Amino acid sequence: MQAQGSAVGQTAARTRGRDRASVARVVAAAEAGRRRGVSVGQTAAAEGVPESTLYRWLGDKEWIDAPEAVRDFFGSPEGLATLQDIVVAAQLAFVQAGGCGVDRMSEFLALSRLDRFAAASHGEQHGLATRIVTLLGEYGDEQRERLGATMAPRRIVVCEDETFHPATCLVAIDAESGLILVECYRERRDGATWTAALSEALAGLPVEVVRVVGDEAKGLIHHARRGLGVEHGADLFHVQHDLSAATALSLARRLERPRERLEEAEAVTNAWRAHKTNYARGPRPPGRPMDYDRRIADALAVEADRRADLAAAEADQAAVRDAVRSLSDAYHVVDLKTGALQSVDALRSRLEEAMAIIDAVSDRARLASRCRERIDKARRVLPKLVAGLAFFHGELDRALAALDLTPAVLDVVRTELLPGRYLARTAKRARSAAEGASLRDRSHALLAKARAPAGAFMALDPQTRDHIERVVQATLALFVRSTACVEGRNGHLARYHHGLHRLSNQRLKSLTVLANFYARRADGSTAAERFYGRPPDDLFDWLIDHLPPPARPRAQRFEAAA
Repeated sequence: MQAQGSAVGQTAARTRGRDRASVARVVAAAEAGRRRGVSVGQTAAAEGVPESTLYRWLGDKEWIDAPEAVRDFFGSPEGLATLQDIVVAAQLAFVQAGGCGVDRMSEFLALSRLDRFAAASHGEQHGLATRIVTLLGEYGDEQRERLGATMAPRRIVVCEDETFHPATCLVAIDAESGLILVECYRERRDGATWTAALSEALAGLPVEVVRVVGDEAKGLIHHARRGLGVEHGADLFHVQHDLSAATALSLARRLERPRERLEEAEAVTNAWRAHKTNYARGPRPPGRPMDYDRRIADALAVEADRRADLAAAEADQAAVRDAVRSLSDAYHVVDLKTGALQSVDALRSRLEEAMAIIDAVSDRARLASRCRERIDKARRVLPKLVAGLAFFHGELDRALAALDLTPAVLDVVRTELLPGRYLARTAKRARSAAEGASLRDRSHALLAKARAPAGAFMALDPQTRDHIERVVQATLALFVRSTACVEGRNGHLARYHHGLHRLSNQRLKSLTVLANFYARRADGSTAAERFYGRPPDDLFDWLIDHLPPPARPRAQRFEAAA
């Protein structure tokens, strides 16, 4: 058996120098010829293969420890193609997109018994993973050039942020499509570096950046205003985060002492009640009985006062929490309660009202100076939120003016069609199912009114209506409230960095390609399809076309099995 294992190993080594797919094809032809009465020698001559070599190829599978039907299948061209699909799919899903190590890949092949037909060693799978990383980068470059050559002009808002591995990684994402435009390591994160990185990413594409949204880092602000010549928009998340960080802990601690004092008062009340019960039970001591009822009443009065103090502190905590949340409810194109297009003045008033509540509670709670400084930091960003809505109104006026609509149709678009579309978008991000259902119902009502058969909008021809709908959608895409997409991407990269301890530039590029061309939303679309306007070539099929069939198991595997 040891000799047989060595013989198979030597044959596998000789066969490995040839293309495995062509070997499978020749073997299949020889076996089919045998069934028709054609000799192996005749097939070998026809295929241009030495007869002895073809006999060795025919005998290879006899030494594989697997049922004959399985050996025959994976020895055929169809079986080899299936084996390649399985190995590449596992590499793509587990190692590349899933972040698993290649040892898990080897384990998968061993558990599935596919290691009898495909090399499963760490070295082989690591080499394959490295090759796929390189191919992913090539695929991304190829698809960008192909899709970018035919994409329609676009005006986009870019969300930007930095993350650290500990090297500085710049991340910029198109807010609407989710396509990662920039994801690279740079030594600096100043405005010039950001501008150079984004310009390189958009080179040759018919894309205009009209706004940048991010935190208040000076480099990002300089990059937007001076590098790109656009306004830097505020991120609502960071405003709310600063306000919560400034107030949450202090207001929670403010409840501790009132709770303790209330518990002390309740203990006194219970003690006097116990004394009264014991006195009534007897035996009674000599002398006039103590006025237990008065003492219990006094204790209850103290308890009521302290409960009121606690309730006031809890009310302050709830008021600040609701005020911070109201910033999110306010910062919308449409008033979520009425469904009407929100004006800049209305937004400013709602933001000021929320900050007035926070300021009043801060005064009553006597928050520390560091907390007030953080509140002031958030307050300084609020005008940018107002400017964000003003920017949207300017873009809306420009887009509608270009459509040259009649007053009746213009009124429908402003009061029904656009609010209905916006509420439908917002419903997908609602805090709860009930809130989402309410927004969807309001959206459906507005859209049904806009598309009423007898209405001005439906009197237009279908092509014009479709064009107006597309313009409305494109305009709504320019209103960006937060950089959640970038924050989520940073967390995703941190997971890979934690597992690998180091992300090479090539590996980082491959992760970007996977996010843009492989990951899909619930509707089945990729970020690249949404950004470029048409789907890219299938990534998996492209990899199959550019990878050789899986390598055969090494000779040592057969010897160990023997």
